[in-house]
Amino acid sequence: MTSRAALEQARATGKGLLVDFSAEWCPRAKSWTCTCFAAGVKAEVAERFVPLKIDATEETDEVSRLEAKYGVPGLPTVLLMACNDPPPQQLNARSRRMGGPGDGFIPPSEMIERMRRVQ
Repeated sequence: MTSRAALEQARATGKGLLVDFSAEWCPRAKSWTCTCFAAGVKAEVAERFVPLKIDATEETDEVSRLEAKYGVPGLPTVLLMACNDPPPQQLNARSRRMGGPGDGFIPPSEMIERMRRVQ
């Protein structure tokens, strides 16, 4: 799914947008995915968000454009955005960034709490 299609689907369904930047070569991204996206988190994502996974394994022009557009500081980065506002600038209405380098990981319970704050 493209970022534009994900945003349109989020707006059409009244859900938020979850953008997950990761790469196969990044051990932190793999650990983040296994640890944070536990069963309860996956259920919350399915209920409240349109997920968009950006695979940055290969540094393509499109990946670079999306990283710049969303202000990604490094991998892994997960963005949670409300998409029920007027058209957000650069697909970013209100966001909460989690996971960039040095940010540390958050437990699934905190991930769910943060997801529930996105309206």
